[in-house]
Amino acid sequence: MNTILISALGFPFLILVTYLVKSQAIRSGIVNAPNAIIPQHTKPIAYLGGVAIAINFFILVFVSWFLSNSDLLMGYSNGLSIALFMSLFLILGTYDDLRPLSALKKITVQFVFATLYIYTVPPIVITDIYWLDFSICTFWILLVINAFNFTDVMDGLVGGLSIVLFSLLAIIDTSHSVLYISLAISILAFEIFNAPPASIFLGDAGSHFLGFAAAISTLELVNQHSISGIPMMLLAVCLPLFELFFITSVRIKKGLPWWKGSPDHMALRLQHSGLNKWNTNIIIWILAALSSLACYFLINSSILTQAILTFSVFLLMLLFSRILLRWNVPDKRVTG
Repeated sequence: MNTILISALGFPFLILVTYLVKSQAIRSGIVNAPNAIIPQHTKPIAYLGGVAIAINFFILVFVSWFLSNSDLLMGYSNGLSIALFMSLFLILGTYDDLRPLSALKKITVQFVFATLYIYTVPPIVITDIYWLDFSICTFWILLVINAFNFTDVMDGLVGGLSIVLFSLLAIIDTSHSVLYISLAISILAFEIFNAPPASIFLGDAGSHFLGFAAAISTLELVNQHSISGIPMMLLAVCLPLFELFFITSVRIKKGLPWWKGSPDHMALRLQHSGLNKWNTNIIIWILAALSSLACYFLINSSILTQAILTFSVFLLMLLFSRILLRWNVPDKRVTG
């Protein structure tokens, strides 16, 4: 409750920080050039939205710690390591925004960071086989980070999905609610400038920072709920995972490299159907909220109930993919 009060009173300051970061990005020429894949992106937009979120998050955590004299980040085992690797993934994403890396180089650095993190912070026990748990946790971090990265093609989209996610986690994982509330409020301050039409983008800095935070937070569900935590963590980040698998399968079917940009994202297909940005975002956020609701009801439910809820969300996503395939967005990039 103290964190909510602190965030509410300090929210204008968080907005100011975001505005200052945006202004500095524009002055420094740190902008995203128009992208032919995204038809609405017709003018340069400031980067560093992820940096603004990170600054606000760490400010809120520090102020909450200072006023409450509690462990907060240390509530996680190895909390300082978590803060360090959140910062490292933020730096990696920022570097990629400034000097774009090849897909191979980027995923290699992601792998190194994820491996070092799991080595520093012992892996969540899933199978009780150390090397297998180590591999699963490392893979999960890479999967979620890149899922967030793939999903970030629409003004306000990933920010809204992240608010849904961390709000859910604040409810079901009360031992770390201060961190999740701080993240959600920091993202909300960013959303004021990122909502359609955006004046600042999340960038790879933001997708890496939020993706890593989402990955380790959802792994914590397995730590707290044992085997039932596995479907919970899948449902918690259902929409970003859906985007990653949907667009990868579509690109492979088209004979395209899965890592190369193409206008096959769920948000762009929905827009091609005639929806505007806001309606597109709202539909995807509602699906995320439904998945989060299913995740919540998995707590202390029977195995049969867990199976029914998880399978229901799977069927919903399957139906969603069938609907999306009705619209094929033309690639307007000049080739040759």
